[in-house]
Amino acid sequence: MNIKKQDIFLYTIIFLVFALYAWDIGNVDAIRQGTEGFYLQVSKEMYEMGSFLVPKYNGEDHWSKPPFQFWLSHIGYLFGGGPSIFISRLMIVLFSVGTIVLAAKEISNLIGKNFLKIFVFIAASVGMFKYSRIYMMEMPLTMLTTLASLYFYKYMHNHKRALILGAIFLALSILVKGPVSFVMSVGGCGLYLLVQSYLDGIKIEN
Repeated sequence: MNIKKQDIFLYTIIFLVFALYAWDIGNVDAIRQGTEGFYLQVSKEMYEMGSFLVPKYNGEDHWSKPPFQFWLSHIGYLFGGGPSIFISRLMIVLFSVGTIVLAAKEISNLIGKNFLKIFVFIAASVGMFKYSRIYMMEMPLTMLTTLASLYFYKYMHNHKRALILGAIFLALSILVKGPVSFVMSVGGCGLYLLVQSYLDGIKIEN
């Protein structure tokens, strides 16, 4: 398999972004948010009680938050030897970088701009950096609904299979925040349809 110099440069940039995001995330005094401890406790109890599907808190089923984020950490614990703040945050970092790559790729295809520039632009934002380094639901919620919307837009441009991916990512986003995810994604797609309908109307008049 021949690897081009351009590909090596691309993979290097992605790895450097990952390394920056993952730097010192195991430090309790690193950037954090007040309710992060709650998420960590739920994830720890799920692992210790052998409950992969149902969130646990104080030994009981706890459905105040959907389970997708806890599933991510659970997978990490299985490979990392058990619960820890480092593994919990690392799973968010891996998820964030992976979904930013997917989103940048789709945006690049839609607007015809360089993938790497879009990737770096998204990854370099303060919000992405902060919330990719803490064990909270902001990144899974944001990136899953973003990908759901992007694949919907792609579907509207005659990529029929993209609708399946859009539905999958939307379903996963609902498992992060419930109905809020659905409202976010449908709101974005609905706005797009309104603008597109208006533009189509102008074309017909002209």
